[in-house]
Amino acid sequence: MRIFFTDLSKIIKGGQNNARIISNVLIETDRTGTIYWQWRAFDDIKITEVTPDNDLTQNTIDFTHINSFAEDTDGNLIVSFRNLDEIIKINKSNRQIIWRMGGTMCKNNQFTFINDSDNGFTGFSHQHSISLLPNGNILMFDNGNLKNPPHSRAVEYQIDEINKTATNVWEYRYNPAIFTNDMGSAFRLVNNNTIINWGSYKITEVRQDKSIAFEMNLYPGNSIYRAYRLVTRMNAVSKYINIAGDYNFNDSNFTTGVTLSVSSIAGTGLTSIEKHNYSPPSGDYKDSDLPIYILIDGF
Repeated sequence: MRIFFTDLSKIIKGGQNNARIISNVLIETDRTGTIYWQWRAFDDIKITEVTPDNDLTQNTIDFTHINSFAEDTDGNLIVSFRNLDEIIKINKSNRQIIWRMGGTMCKNNQFTFINDSDNGFTGFSHQHSISLLPNGNILMFDNGNLKNPPHSRAVEYQIDEINKTATNVWEYRYNPAIFTNDMGSAFRLVNNNTIINWGSYKITEVRQDKSIAFEMNLYPGNSIYRAYRLVTRMNAVSKYINIAGDYNFNDSNFTTGVTLSVSSIAGTGLTSIEKHNYSPPSGDYKDSDLPIYILIDGF
């Protein structure tokens, strides 16, 4: 974060002559604090490029409001600017902007949105938690602040950088609609489900067919910025089973000690095996018939 003061009265009607600007700086560093690379938003973005709901006559202005970024497979950075309704790709080598993408209220959008029109609004607004998926698509939580009416969703875009198109290939909206003014997140899980955090409302895990796999309602007055699904107090390994054979449920992170032998199969799917690292809450076992419990969870 970078805070500085500037005279906006010369470029903004009613602007303060000593406005306090809050901007962002991207830094690559090591544990010693040595800085190897940095990019300053104010060097390449004009303050007048913010969306219309940002009041530039205030004493303090939250300018770029970067809330997430991802490293692309080419080594460059894809960065989310909430107050611009925009995602910008930055060249890591020369610090130049490669492309800019945003919804209807974005002032520098270079992309055509396909299959993504909503009541005259195209694209996203005031987004959070962008992430790059293994297939190269971008997943985000679209807060939808500047849509009419405002509503939130998780949305996945297929990006064509050559032809500058962003195609909506998957999205999830809650029914009835939820609007999360700020915060929120969406992440793709290893089982291909998507975990969506609706800020102060609930957390929902949905399958690709948009059916709900898990849901947790939040106690009124509580809010969550981001929600993750983590493996804790157990070893858990997932494998795709698509042909007969032996499947070893150990990987570089977890060891269950289980090998599943499949003699025949009628379909395909992801199977998860968990080995919990604690004793059951109660139990009375005999040495001769000590049971072994294996949880197989297929989606």
